[in-house]
Amino acid sequence: MNEMMEMQTSSNLPLATMQMDGDHVQTVNARDLHTFLKVGKDFSNWIKDRINKYHFIENQDFLVFANFGENPQGGRHGGRPSKEYHLTLDMAKELSMVERNAQGKIA
Repeated sequence: MNEMMEMQTSSNLPLATMQMDGDHVQTVNARDLHTFLKVGKDFSNWIKDRINKYHFIENQDFLVFANFGENPQGGRHGGRPSKEYHLTLDMAKELSMVERNAQGKIA
């Protein structure tokens, strides 16, 4: 099981320490980064597009978790769990830079 310890960055993005491939690494929740960067595209399409376009690798650049219970009414997805992505700081920095906006520079 992955450990998680919350910390705060200078851009007010919370950091978590997660276990990845036997090492403890600092990560950023991709949804928090998406919101912070004020990306116009919906989260699910944005993260999948960025992972594919920049060839990020699961369990090396990011971790994925199923998030159960975020939408107890089922919503438009019929109760499917959402996916939560935790990004390494290097991946988060690269995603911030490729947005090419003021928020990306802050992040």
